[in-house]
Amino acid sequence: MECGGEIVTDDALGEAAYRVALGVECDIVSFSPSDWTHSPLEVHWRRDAKFGDEYLALDNFWEEADLIERLRRAAPPIKSWSQLQNAAVERLSNLVFGPECFRPLQGLPFSNAGATRIRRLLGILDQFAVSFKTDGSRSAEGHRLYQTYFMGDRAPFSDSSVSEKRNFAKELQFRHPEAPDEMISCTWHGKVRYMTMRIHFSWPVRAGRPVYVMYIGQKITRR
Repeated sequence: MECGGEIVTDDALGEAAYRVALGVECDIVSFSPSDWTHSPLEVHWRRDAKFGDEYLALDNFWEEADLIERLRRAAPPIKSWSQLQNAAVERLSNLVFGPECFRPLQGLPFSNAGATRIRRLLGILDQFAVSFKTDGSRSAEGHRLYQTYFMGDRAPFSDSSVSEKRNFAKELQFRHPEAPDEMISCTWHGKVRYMTMRIHFSWPVRAGRPVYVMYIGQKITRR
């Protein structure tokens, strides 16, 4: 694992990056002054050809006030899918969850790592939903989120492939939560490794427009 040209595999940053790769929420605290007073810290995990390289972004804190605020905002541990649903609906006010969004989780064995990963991805999407300037263009934070989490082959958010859109067109449409007579296509999704799960949501994300999260569960586009 590398960060800023330095090997961090056996350092705290490498350990934190590995946890993030597993879907566990993890941040970094740095000293100031130092060369680590910027955020996020991007770790390049150089893996073999079978798995491919991975880029992991970690939030970094070096000011006491920012760290205290981060700890204050930290959500309590999730111990069930129903607790995950309640926490998401309560805390992520910039997202609109479809009435059947969490139903696919029912009956699946609960996983703390899976729930943490889902909550993390929903948190990023919640931030991205309001990262716009008054003229409707993306803010600097919006551009950072887009480049970090929505761009590249290893991005945690991506669109479905052309073949998936063709073969699963019906499955990727959901009844509009605010207009029951209409259907909404949600081919964009967040990726969760646990049981190959996906979070499907409306796209594109635009200023002043709701972001609808319509499905959280096992991958729809499976044969």
